[in-house]
Amino acid sequence: MFLRPTYTWCNCVFCTWRCVVNDVRLRSNQLFVIKLAFLLAGALSFLFSVYLWFFVDRLQGVFVGIWVPSMWSLGTLILATERRET
Repeated sequence: MFLRPTYTWCNCVFCTWRCVVNDVRLRSNQLFVIKLAFLLAGALSFLFSVYLWFFVDRLQGVFVGIWVPSMWSLGTLILATERRET
């Protein structure tokens, strides 16, 4: 989707191998950041819904609580699409 492979700048065998390894590490770091962002968004939404449930209004707490599976489903959809393209 938005993580495209980078191309090597050298034609020798060693540099090509090293650049491919660096590309795999970069892609894995980018995927980790995406996973972490969706995980944190869901966790913060859950904590906010608990706060709303106990201190503000139960109906608003339920409404915000529905966001958690929605965010995690969106993250799963994005990451599954990304894996399919590689």
